[in-house]
Amino acid sequence: MNKKPVLSICIPTYNRAALVYECVSGILKSKSEDIEVVVSDNASEDTTSLLLSKIKDDRFHYTRNKTNIGSVNVINVLKLAQGSWLLLISDECRFLDIEQIPIMVNELNGYQNVSIVYYNVITNGLKYIRSEKNIRYKKGVEAFCHAGKIAFIPGIIFNSNELSFNNIYKLINQVKKRSLTTLYPHICIQYMAFFRGDIVMKKDFLLQEIFRPNIYQEKWSITMKNLFDFSLYLCGKIDIKQEEKAFLLLQCVLNWFYVDTWKEMFDENKRKVVLVNNKFQIIKKSICNILLFEVIYKNIIAKILNCRSFKIVKKQYPEQYNYYKDREKYYKRNLLKSIFKIEEWEKEFFDNFSTYHYL
Repeated sequence: MNKKPVLSICIPTYNRAALVYECVSGILKSKSEDIEVVVSDNASEDTTSLLLSKIKDDRFHYTRNKTNIGSVNVINVLKLAQGSWLLLISDECRFLDIEQIPIMVNELNGYQNVSIVYYNVITNGLKYIRSEKNIRYKKGVEAFCHAGKIAFIPGIIFNSNELSFNNIYKLINQVKKRSLTTLYPHICIQYMAFFRGDIVMKKDFLLQEIFRPNIYQEKWSITMKNLFDFSLYLCGKIDIKQEEKAFLLLQCVLNWFYVDTWKEMFDENKRKVVLVNNKFQIIKKSICNILLFEVIYKNIIAKILNCRSFKIVKKQYPEQYNYYKDREKYYKRNLLKSIFKIEEWEKEFFDNFSTYHYL
């Protein structure tokens, strides 16, 4: 390929020889000369290298890591790409319609000042809906609020001109190991991109993912301290107003509150697995999360105003203190509502088993 591709389809893989071969072969059936397919093999121990070496197409580029670098391979494959736009997919993905590719390329060519485009995805027969309509959100807090929860990899298209890889590994290492970025390192890039360009949400379904168990099998846990450290570091790299910074930090933390108070049980009458929800557990965990939120919130405000504690904020910045106390009550009420909503949301998803809304 002589000219720079418009779209790079980026695929991190590990020990999925047959799947990744089928994935790449399917994409290259497209006649579009405006694409490239980039695979970063995370030191697979199966026949991945042998199978992919059989693919002879100038639009295909394959790299094999000397050692397994874990899920940071997601960043690696994006760095290897040469396209103006980078579509991140998993090795288990298939395009619903290969004819969508040139249409998508033409659309991407028309976007100005856009950092990310999101498409809907079908996985194992379930519809993962990021948006039910085509909509564009302004960069900054607005973009973050409407896409900050998206972690699911397939269907994210990055504008390479709006990305910065200079400090990405430093950023990932800044957060302690076994934190959020262990499993989802692309979120670091995603969060920064929200402040560099608008985001576009598409109502269309682009890919179908054949669900498979997690290939990395990394033991990890998300602790609130990890999230707090990550959020503070991230905000230190973004030039925005203090109030927006506070809101961003809160969103970083609240996006990853998870209640999980239901259990799966087999119903003898219905002859199927059903969801059993313990209301007492919901209330108990809701109170715990709200108390935890209060501690995090006060720490965030103190940090932003360069105070050692929230009590000092009260002495030095009485007006801001009163304002933030009111906002704290507002966020607590909404957090409580969202916790119950999440429970209803999870149960509805499990019962229907057809559609799942990210946002």
